[in-house]
Amino acid sequence: MVVRIFPDFMKSLQSLGSIFDYGCDLIHAVSITYTCWSLINKMTYKFSLPIALTLCYALGILGMAPGMAQNIEYRILLSQSRPKPPPRLPPNRTRPGGGLNPAKQACKAEEQSLTALLPEENPVLSASPYPTFLFYVPDSSDDISSMEFSLFTMDEKQRIFSSRFDPQEIPGVVSVSIPEEPEYALEAGQPYRWYFKVYCSSDTGEDGEPVTVDGWINRVSNTAERQSQVEAVSPEVWYDSLALVARQLRTSPEDSVWRNHWLSLLERVGLEDLAEANISSPANSASGTTANPQGEAAAF
Repeated sequence: MVVRIFPDFMKSLQSLGSIFDYGCDLIHAVSITYTCWSLINKMTYKFSLPIALTLCYALGILGMAPGMAQNIEYRILLSQSRPKPPPRLPPNRTRPGGGLNPAKQACKAEEQSLTALLPEENPVLSASPYPTFLFYVPDSSDDISSMEFSLFTMDEKQRIFSSRFDPQEIPGVVSVSIPEEPEYALEAGQPYRWYFKVYCSSDTGEDGEPVTVDGWINRVSNTAERQSQVEAVSPEVWYDSLALVARQLRTSPEDSVWRNHWLSLLERVGLEDLAEANISSPANSASGTTANPQGEAAAF
C-alpha cells in the first residue's frame, strides 16, 4: 500500500514545493518531507493514511507560518517594487576609429591622437547637472577649422546641447562645459550620449573630414557623499574630479598637489603621457562659440 500511495504523495509534495521556493530554505523543506515520510511508514493501516496526509499538509502550512509566510509576501512585494537595472552602455570611444578613414587619429599630428580624457568602460559618472568634458587635441590651430561638441539623450532622439567653436591654445587639453541654465541641466539617474568632432582644415577653406570621439555620461544625484568624493578627487565621479583638477591647474599650473592629482587620474586610464599637456581656457568662453538649446537630433 505504501508503494501505491508514494507517487500520489510525491505529487502533493511537489505542489507544496512552489510555496517552499518563495521562502523556505532547503533544510526546512527536507525536515518537513522527512517527517511526513516517517508518518506514512508508521501508519500502515488503511484508515491511518488520510490522517497522515492531513498531518503532512498541516506541517507544510504551519511550518512556514508566520515567519515564512511573511517572508514570501515580502519577497513578492520586493520583486514588484524593485526598479529595473540601468541599461548596460557600450564602451566609450576615447580615440578616433571608423568613418571613411579609420586609421586617421588626428588632422596632421602623426605621433598622437585626439583623445577623450576618461575611462573606456562605463559607467562614468558626474554629480553635476552642468558637467565639464575634457579632450586632448594634438593638432595646432592652423590644421583645424573648428571643433564641435554635442550632447544628446540616451536614445539620441533629442539634442540637449551643441557648441561649435574656433581652435585656441592648442595643442593641448580642451574643456567644454554645459551652460548653467535650466534648459541644459542633466537629470539625475539618466545616461547621456556625447560627440566631440575636430574639423580639419582643407585647401578649399571648407571643413574637411572630421576626427571624432564619442561616449557616455551618467548623471547621478549630487549627495553629500558625492560632494566629498569630488573634494577628495575620487575617480568615482570622474567627470567632476578631473574638471576640478583641470580648473585648478589653469590658475596654478605649478601647484605640485594638483599636478599630482592630475597625474594620478590620468595614470588610471593609461594617459600619463598627456600629464604635461597645456590646459587651455574653457572652449565655451572662446570667440566664435555657438550654442544650440534642446531640439531635434542632428545626424552624427
